[in-house]
Amino acid sequence: MRINHKPLLIATALLTLIPNVVWSSPFDEDQEICPQWECDQAGNCRKLDLTCGSSPDSSGAQGYQLYFDGELVSGPDAQGYTSQQAKENCTWNMQTKPQMHIRCLYNGQVFGDRPPSNSPGYELYFDGELVSGADAQGYTFQQAEENCIWNMQTKPQIHIRCLYNGQVFRER
Repeated sequence: MRINHKPLLIATALLTLIPNVVWSSPFDEDQEICPQWECDQAGNCRKLDLTCGSSPDSSGAQGYQLYFDGELVSGPDAQGYTSQQAKENCTWNMQTKPQMHIRCLYNGQVFGDRPPSNSPGYELYFDGELVSGADAQGYTFQQAEENCIWNMQTKPQIHIRCLYNGQVFRER
């Protein structure tokens, strides 16, 4: 097998000739967030997750940004959030909106990304984390309800959310 080294040489030459440039790939676009690479003169690169069409210097993405199913829903006041406020809001949205794809950014960096939950059968969440196993998808609604009630009675310190066929039926 013959390997063509020409593209690698061209990329290396470009990094040498044009330092501190942000390179992006249109093939990595997902939900309006495009992975981009920032490289220094030594060829050290790091991945950045930025809103498509932006760069670390020109994005203007300061503070917190919240996306529901790829749509920006946070208002201008979220730009003033601290990282702690952003984390709390992101966690709350992930816990209360299991049917939506939630993506959270702070100063242009993705720190939370959770796909929507629309699985058939029973899903049990403890503090926003899915804890039910694959076998729960085969539960009847009655089995799911009994399990949910038992968990709520035996784990009073945990935020519990129970879904059946993607719909919340109990929460505490």
